[in-house]
Amino acid sequence: MEPQASQLRETQRRYLQTIALSFRPNTVINSRAATNAFIRYLGSEHPQLSSFSQVHRSHIEGWLRHLANRQLQRSTRRNFVIKLRVFLETLQAWGWPDAPRVPLFRQGDLPPEDRTLPRPLSRDTDEALRGDLQRRGGLIHKALLLLRTTGMRSQELMDLKVHSLRQLPGNQWALHVPLGKLHSERVIPVDPATARLFQDILELRGQAPPVTELETGRPDHFLLARPTGRRFNRSILRYHLVKIEREAGLKEHPTPHRLRHSFATEMLRAGMGLPVLMKLLGHRTIGMTLRYAEVTGADVQRAYAEALAKIQGKYDIPLLPLAQPVGSRFDRDLSAKDFVLAQLRAAATAMEAFRRDHVPQPLAKKHLQRLVERVHRLVTDFDAAVS
Repeated sequence: MEPQASQLRETQRRYLQTIALSFRPNTVINSRAATNAFIRYLGSEHPQLSSFSQVHRSHIEGWLRHLANRQLQRSTRRNFVIKLRVFLETLQAWGWPDAPRVPLFRQGDLPPEDRTLPRPLSRDTDEALRGDLQRRGGLIHKALLLLRTTGMRSQELMDLKVHSLRQLPGNQWALHVPLGKLHSERVIPVDPATARLFQDILELRGQAPPVTELETGRPDHFLLARPTGRRFNRSILRYHLVKIEREAGLKEHPTPHRLRHSFATEMLRAGMGLPVLMKLLGHRTIGMTLRYAEVTGADVQRAYAEALAKIQGKYDIPLLPLAQPVGSRFDRDLSAKDFVLAQLRAAATAMEAFRRDHVPQPLAKKHLQRLVERVHRLVTDFDAAVS
């Protein structure tokens, strides 16, 4: 290793060791990946640099172009830029001698975040997948079913302990989800069928030995552990889903995170409110939850019809009869003049209701509004003419 690169690596090593005291392992891993990418870029394009204090804005701009040319996913580029910016700004905040002398990042350096639509599985694919998982009945198959029925993140599933399921009074059950992506733990209710699924996994797991937990350094019994004493990782979930997709001929590509999308959409369509769904998914804001909840055209149409029915029921406007001829029994209660005025007013009311509830086009609404105003003027003119 060149002396210049070794000095950059030493600063990186000290930084990663320091943040490891406060941040989760995944944060340290992501920071290492981003700083590794930047150091490799400097070694290739600017081998004369031996300290981060020598880095200028032009070096950052070159690295940003380098990332764009690598055709990485936008989320990966965003993560690299964020982690490197935090790294360099933290060196400045700590006052390290090899910290950059001036701020290096500007507004606009961060690639815009993708606003993707939720991707729940279709109902047919979801049912076919769940049926296939139940039929296979292995440890990972049941773990995938548990993922689908609880909406957990895949890493949260991997972090479950053998004692995570808790029985409450009245044959109620709850699942303790450990600290996860947002540094928060939660307890979510589960039905008896999901509780049995958890217990099935326990039986298939057997007497696996304890595994040392990275967070605490203490041994613990994880739900998904091998008999050899090693934990499963998330890649095995994707492996089995790809295998089922191929063997069962599924029309869509299932992933562990799409199971979470499917759970959220199913709960929303069943009538669950967004605040409750937010708690179940372990989100901090409603905006995060909305990314997981699919709202289709049919959902919008149904919700609109239900809301409109409530409004019409609350503000129902009774219409006067329009077909009673002069000289009928209705004529005995009203004079001929009053009867005509009543019919004209009823016609105006009916036209206004039709315009408001059944004409979506703005131009047509405007034309009908003019007709309604003409009828109202006709009422005034008729009343004045026969007075």
